[in-house]
Amino acid sequence: MRIKTLDVVGFGHFSNQVFYLDEESQLIYGENEAGKSTLYQFVRAILFGFAKKREKMRDFEPRNGDAFGGSIVFHDDVYGDVKVARFKNKNRGEAVVTLENGEVGNDYLLEKIISPLTKDVFDQIFSFQQEQLIDLADLDEAKLQHLLLTVGLTGSEQLNDVSQKFLKERQQIYKPSGRVPSLNQQLHKLQQLEEKINQAENEEINYQAYLAERQTLQNQLDELKQQQAELDLKQKRYTQQQKRYTQYAEWAKLNQLLEKDTIVTDEVLKETQETFQEYRFLENKEKKLLEQHRELASLNSPAFQFYVDEQRELESIQAKQLDVERLTQQIKVKKQLLQSNVEQQSNLLKMHELKSIETSTEDLEKVVAAIKTLSEEEEELVRDKIVLDNEISRVALRRKEIDRELTLLERELKTQEKIMERMQMKQSNSLNIPFAIIGVAFALAIVAGISSVTWLFLVVAVLVALGGGLLWRTTKEQQRQKAHPQLDFSQHKQEYSMQLAASDEIEGEYAHLQNEKKSLETKLGVINEQKDTWSKVYGLNPKESLSNWLTKLPAYYQIMALKEKHGQLREEMKILKEEEVVFQEALLFAKEWLPLQGKTTQEGYELLTQFIKEQQKVREETQYMEQEQASVPLQLTRVRQDLTQLETHLLSLTNQSFFRSDDIVRFIDGQTEKRQEEEELKNLTLRLEDYFSLDRPYQLSDINQQLIQVNEESERILSEQEEAQARIQKLSFDIAQLEQNGILDDLYQTRANEVTVIRQLADEWLGYKLAEDTLQAVFDYLSEQQLPAVLKMTSDYFNIFTAGRYPQVVLKDGRLQVQDKKYQYWDMTQLSTGTKDQLYIAFRLGFIQLHSEDYDAPIIIDDGWLHFDSGRKEIFFNVMIALGKNRQIICLSSDEEMKSYFEKNGVGVIQLEGRK
Repeated sequence: MRIKTLDVVGFGHFSNQVFYLDEESQLIYGENEAGKSTLYQFVRAILFGFAKKREKMRDFEPRNGDAFGGSIVFHDDVYGDVKVARFKNKNRGEAVVTLENGEVGNDYLLEKIISPLTKDVFDQIFSFQQEQLIDLADLDEAKLQHLLLTVGLTGSEQLNDVSQKFLKERQQIYKPSGRVPSLNQQLHKLQQLEEKINQAENEEINYQAYLAERQTLQNQLDELKQQQAELDLKQKRYTQQQKRYTQYAEWAKLNQLLEKDTIVTDEVLKETQETFQEYRFLENKEKKLLEQHRELASLNSPAFQFYVDEQRELESIQAKQLDVERLTQQIKVKKQLLQSNVEQQSNLLKMHELKSIETSTEDLEKVVAAIKTLSEEEEELVRDKIVLDNEISRVALRRKEIDRELTLLERELKTQEKIMERMQMKQSNSLNIPFAIIGVAFALAIVAGISSVTWLFLVVAVLVALGGGLLWRTTKEQQRQKAHPQLDFSQHKQEYSMQLAASDEIEGEYAHLQNEKKSLETKLGVINEQKDTWSKVYGLNPKESLSNWLTKLPAYYQIMALKEKHGQLREEMKILKEEEVVFQEALLFAKEWLPLQGKTTQEGYELLTQFIKEQQKVREETQYMEQEQASVPLQLTRVRQDLTQLETHLLSLTNQSFFRSDDIVRFIDGQTEKRQEEEELKNLTLRLEDYFSLDRPYQLSDINQQLIQVNEESERILSEQEEAQARIQKLSFDIAQLEQNGILDDLYQTRANEVTVIRQLADEWLGYKLAEDTLQAVFDYLSEQQLPAVLKMTSDYFNIFTAGRYPQVVLKDGRLQVQDKKYQYWDMTQLSTGTKDQLYIAFRLGFIQLHSEDYDAPIIIDDGWLHFDSGRKEIFFNVMIALGKNRQIICLSSDEEMKSYFEKNGVGVIQLEGRK
């Protein structure tokens, strides 16, 4: 891109002016305020748009009412001559682009033509401002090196500016040795707050010690609770083992028996049972056939005859069987209610740890009322005792502190007395020297008077003046020293007297508090004696408070109600028993035919019903048995033959030598029992395996001993828990008293707020630090990729600018240095201001040359040779002319010498007139 024409319609103080620029190198010359920077801003506005209000730039809108804007004509290698016109009040400030072929477009077309050139790239890479050169003089070595490398790698100072901005923002938040940054101030405030908190905590008597002791006791209490929980599990396990030891003994016995006995297969046992069942059937059939012969003769048996004679009476008694069943059920229910009543009484006594006593409601109410009265008194006395103990502790600490201060004052008084004695001796000795000098003067005066030696009078005068001066000075010093020790001694004596008075007062207060404590303990002792009396009667724990007793004593009301209900149930049971006796006596007339001994009333009536049914059956079967009597012998023969065959088969199944029915029964019962025992063993195993390790033996005595040990340990831990809980309650009360003033709570809240602010500032600081690190990472990446080529281009330009004095720019040991013709290396700070400017421009031009294929934009230099002498300016001019062969160079300057170079070499110069 090469700018050919600037048509300024209205911009700043320019109005309807056209400037034609050389396509290679061009100087726009003018005095200060002539409009050089205005033309630069005009080019910038036409190419990239007018500045927004938020950009806070100078307002170039014309005051004479001309249209704000104008046009630029530039040549592009692809599109040819391109005209860009832009007016702020037309088309919303958008550009009108006209190509050489007549095509018209807007900002989108303009961006396409000049891409990748943007406003930021134009400002930061292709424009040189003298302000940038002025800033170089204020940079230290490290910042100057970083700036030059940034310019060389990115073509502008933007990366360095952003990095410096992040650093500045971060340092405004925090500096390691700073005081003004906000985070430093917050940390200082937090430190002061911590000191206040420490001071407040130290002022609270034993506050931290109480907290630590309470926490320790709480930890101990938690540990004791954990131990108690473990003991409860052991106690539960041992108790379950104790309850289930009978089952365990049964399991052990079954296990031992089953290990010895032999069990046949299920198939053999089933066949034996079926065969023996068939045998029994035939055996019973044989008996029935034999009995049939005898039954004909026993048709008129005494039992049957008794039934026939007393049939009406027997059936009358049998009709009362339902009443007997109802009565039996009522008796059973009453027994269950009586048992439940007794269990409820026992559970209440056990739950509240009370004794079973006989008392009336009136007596119990009197005791409860007395306990309520004493409970309030006991709570008030305990509360007063805690407060009194705290006050005694405070007075005791004050008493100890006063004793320590008295001891220190006594030592100080003794020390002051010794100092005053030494000072008096020293004062007496210090007066001897002046008097001795005066004495010598008088002696010399006498000698002078006798000998008439005049110069001796001069010596006498000198000695007298010297002695008098020493005497006056010594006297003043003694007076000054004498006044201060006496004053200090008097002050210490006065403080000692005040401390003695305070000691007497605190002793009196301490004795008074001790007397109050004894009085409270006496009153509590009377209450405890009464508690001991009640605890023996009612089984209450004397260590518990009376308020806890009041929660347990109401259980006696429930117990007395249960006892009253128990009496009512017993009376009802007595009536039912008397009614049962009447039913029992009704059966006695048939006791010869009914086995009533050991039977209940209901069972007796069931036997009567069975007797009646049997006799009725006898009456029905008599006729049938008479008809069957003839076939009995033949049936007996067949049955006995079948019995013989079954006996042989049963002997083979049971592996026995002789057949006996009882042996077969015992065999079947034994095998069945063993199977039942095996099933029972399985059931017992399932019930016991959660409580016993069945792979080892147990003894009931061992279980009982372990349970006793666990109970003792549990009682010990419960006692320690009660002590720890009581101590925690006392400490909590003390801590609450200390925290009533609320100072620590306010300080803690303030500290929490300050910490929140510090965290927010720290997060903000870390954000800027992370941004810095990211930029540094970008810079490091660019260094790795482009630094060698940039240094090569920079070295070429710098060699030309310095007329071969510094042929090379290098990065040595991480530091940017220049090498002279003698191969010596120079740091940046060792270079002159003009040489630094040359190096800066060399880096800028090196970057542009390195990226010449990417960007084709004119270079605009605004007095970039500010610190150059004549030689440097001439070299700079020659370089600009050489660069202009490939890229348009536009120089803005008010330098007469630079103007002369342009004019002398026939390079275009545009003369700007100042404002009129």
